[in-house]
Amino acid sequence: MSARVTFTSNGRVALAPSVPLFRTDFENNFQARQQYVVSKDGQRFLVNMPTDTADPTSLSVILNWKARP
Repeated sequence: MSARVTFTSNGRVALAPSVPLFRTDFENNFQARQQYVVSKDGQRFLVNMPTDTADPTSLSVILNWKARP
């Protein structure tokens, strides 16, 4: 959420109504605080969200392989 902060001529603080910075799928989820991180400079967010792809990415598993010495 974001809210504009201004200072009036008499030195008081005025806050505008808060608005969402961006939309996510976990807006009302208590676990949401564990699903994102803010960059050190405060300019970007890394958000853990499901992708829109319907097909899962393939995964190859190699069993009984022997490493070379």
